[in-house]
Amino acid sequence: MEEVVIVGAGIAGLATAVALKKVGVRALVFERSEELRTTGAGLGLFANAWVALDALGVSDKLAALYTPIEKAGFIALNDKEVYWFFGATCPPKGVEKGADPEMIQREVTENLAKDFPPVYLDVVKHSDLSSLTWAPLMFRYPWDVLFGNLFRSSVTVAGDAMHPMTPDLGQGACSALEDAVALGRHLGNSIAEHNKLVTGDIGFAIERYAKERRLRVATLITASYLSGWVQQDGSNRFMRSLRDVFYGLLLGRVVKGFTEYDCGKLHGVSPLP
Repeated sequence: MEEVVIVGAGIAGLATAVALKKVGVRALVFERSEELRTTGAGLGLFANAWVALDALGVSDKLAALYTPIEKAGFIALNDKEVYWFFGATCPPKGVEKGADPEMIQREVTENLAKDFPPVYLDVVKHSDLSSLTWAPLMFRYPWDVLFGNLFRSSVTVAGDAMHPMTPDLGQGACSALEDAVALGRHLGNSIAEHNKLVTGDIGFAIERYAKERRLRVATLITASYLSGWVQQDGSNRFMRSLRDVFYGLLLGRVVKGFTEYDCGKLHGVSPLP
């Protein structure tokens, strides 16, 4: 019998299921989608994500499939596919591009990225139209995470359900993996005290998990938003100067600080059958 139910088979949901299995908790994962989607299929993994993957026991298997990015350019997913994405200021209300892949392609090549080098535009022009999607960036105000309710009794949230953030620092998937390890660790510590999962202690474990994650993810949300904000208006001299200072002098330090985070280890028990 499953002891935990996970709603959503995204990166946070699946990683949490792995974390719980490592600490001896049976979990059942529900997903409403009947098929895999291309949206969100590309994940950037910084050092903090690899710490989490190591805690989950899968880093060695994934490292062989992962190509480190050393400079701007294209890295093929396989012999036939290249993943790309483009971020831009939202269109006016009433303009809906999500349902028309051809319109998405034209908007990028003829408007948003018209001044890009041809090599980038060629990738967009030769894209498989069935794989193109247009979706708004999700964002939660950091004070909602700091002061909002992230759990109730034995129910909590993780990943985008807790801390949707813009992709400007590449920390969405990384922080979701951290969530999984942190939640598994707190539930695992509860099991270590009683040699089993005690219903009355689940709420305390979840409360400790939420407390641990609040400041960390609120900081990531804020930094990601500011990183995107300074890029928005290149026609303004002040914004250009701010952008150049941020990306030229500060970005490396900011990213380094975030990626040196250690989400901890999982204390494994006897493997579940």
